[in-house]
Formats: sequence, structure tokens, C-alpha cells
Amino acid sequence: MSLPEDGVVEISIYEIPSILSAHPIELLSEEERHRADRFRFESDRCRFIASHIALRLKLAEYLDINPKEITFHYGPYGKPYIHSSTLRFNLSHSAAIVAMAFANSVEVGIDAESLLRKVSDRDALARRFFTSEEYASYLEATDHTLAFFRIWTRKEAFIKCTGEGLHRTLSSFIVNVDPQPRLLSVDGSASKARRFTMHEVIVQNHLVSSIAMSSQAKFRTNFRLQPFM
Repeated sequence: MSLPEDGVVEISIYEIPSILSAHPIELLSEEERHRADRFRFESDRCRFIASHIALRLKLAEYLDINPKEITFHYGPYGKPYIHSSTLRFNLSHSAAIVAMAFANSVEVGIDAESLLRKVSDRDALARRFFTSEEYASYLEATDHTLAFFRIWTRKEAFIKCTGEGLHRTLSSFIVNVDPQPRLLSVDGSASKARRFTMHEVIVQNHLVSSIAMSSQAKFRTNFRLQPFM
């Protein structure tokens, strides 16, 4: 399996069961196993294990190596990468869904959320974490649930793409709420925003997945929804 073409983000989306009758946990590193053991609920533990196994299996396909041989290195804010490879990747999970994005030579971030997820105090969260422009767009939308998760996942995808996570303040950049996602400004600069491309995939009418890529290349996606293993 070859690496993604330039300017292409490939997306794999899996349905993860809450109980795994059998799973090759030996594929995971010792550090990953320790992280899995920290989960209080078995369903969360199983989904963590399954999502990270799925990631290793996909990376192994791209790199043509044994998934057990993959060693993760981490950027200054904790984003994983593989040393000496141009393959870039990111993972997101929401309940029983795990979404993964892969690109070649450019950074990528993905975030997925279910529209069926119950969010208490949604308006308060939007007022707290969205910029004034984003909040106004959210209030003006005819579908507040869709607008909320579009803005939320786009902001998450961007900070995962840059690798900064919450080390970057959410008020330092602005995203839109339209069906065609765009980064409107970064640090007050529209030109900085144009260095990134955003895309949206909605699966089964309820899973909103936003993808950000640090490239001006034409954005195409390949994705599939399939059961885990």
C-alpha cells in the first residue's frame, strides 16, 4: 500500500464495539497498555485498545512493516509521529466510532463527534469557547446542534493539525460554520489561515468529522466505514 498522494488526505472510519471478545493487545507498546489500564470503565478501555490497534494496523499497511515494530515519537506538545517517515496521521474517537486521517509530508488533524451526543449547557460552552464571530454564526444557524459540532470539530481539527492542542488558545483563530469548512483567520491573519485546508465528512447523517491539513493542495478524501477487525 503506497503513501497517500500529495494533497490527498485518506480517512478510515471504524465502528468499535464496547466489548472485544479477542484483540491482539500484544500489538500495543508497553506505554499504550499502561494508558489503557488507567480507564475506569471496561468499555472505554476496550475502545482505546481497539482504536490504537486499528491505527497501528493502518500505519503498518502504509509503511509495509509489522505493526508491533512501529515506534511513536512525540512533538513538543505530544503529537505522535514516526521518525524518518513522511507519513503524517491523526486519530479521533467518539463513543463507538474511531476516525483516522493520513497524509504524506503535510500535517493533518481530524476530529469526529456524533450529533446524537447529549451536551449539557451547549449554549454556555459555545459562549465560553467560541470566538464572538463563531458564537454569532452559531446563534444564527437554523440547526444549532449541527452548527455547534461543526465549529467544535473544526477548531479541534486545527489545533490537532498544528500539534499545539490546547497550548493554542481557542480564541486565536476563527472557523466558519458553512457546509464548506474554512479557517477564516489565525492570530488575526487571513493569509495565515489560507495556508491550511479544511474538509468535512458526515457519515450516516449523524457523525460529523472535520479534517484540517497544512497545505494549499487540492483536497480529496477517501474514506470508508467498516466494523473493527
